[in-house]
Amino acid sequence: MKVSWRVSIGSMQLLTSFLTVFKATQGMAQLTSGDWHYSINGNNAIITRYTGRASDLSIPNVINGLPVQYIDISAFSEVSSLTNVFIPSSVYGVLNGSGVVPFAYCINLVSIVVDPMNMAFSSADGVLFNKKQTSLLEFPLGRRGSYTIPVGVVRVAPFAFVGCANLTNVTIPNTVTNIMNEGFTGCSGLTSITIPASVQAIGSFAFNGCDYLTNIFFTVVPQVW
Repeated sequence: MKVSWRVSIGSMQLLTSFLTVFKATQGMAQLTSGDWHYSINGNNAIITRYTGRASDLSIPNVINGLPVQYIDISAFSEVSSLTNVFIPSSVYGVLNGSGVVPFAYCINLVSIVVDPMNMAFSSADGVLFNKKQTSLLEFPLGRRGSYTIPVGVVRVAPFAFVGCANLTNVTIPNTVTNIMNEGFTGCSGLTSITIPASVQAIGSFAFNGCDYLTNIFFTVVPQVW
């Protein structure tokens, strides 16, 4: 089933900024330290690419004396060896993406853990959230089975579950108000989903590529636009 519609109640905006995502400066010199490619932004480092093949990986706090403050959106894309990753306290943002999904297409990733001292991100049960855990940012692509979104989450962020073909069931609590653009794109293992009455907006292509999703149940009939 392919869904390419939007749902809106009231004047709630579809795109709400939950984390400042910066655009990297063009033309930055690319440097290398071991398996890490990086560029320099002032007194901080931006990780632009990881070239190693580790399964359990800790992103460094510091590279060549520079705090690692940002990760480029493509830095870990398609690193199939990754199963567990640790984000240190220094990392503040993700660059050059419309969503905060730094581990896209890491098909074997099952856990993302964030240092509790990190001021921008947090994790729970191996899933990436913003610091206040009101926005679910990225669900690991390699996770299988069912998942219950924690009570208190307000937004399913853009691309949060993209490509999670092994996700068979997801429970959405009645604290969620927004399912943002392409939030569940490519979740081909889903067959049905219930949208609670609290959801006020569903972004475009939120369930695109969910080929076996035959039933979407609404506890309140939404306005379609």
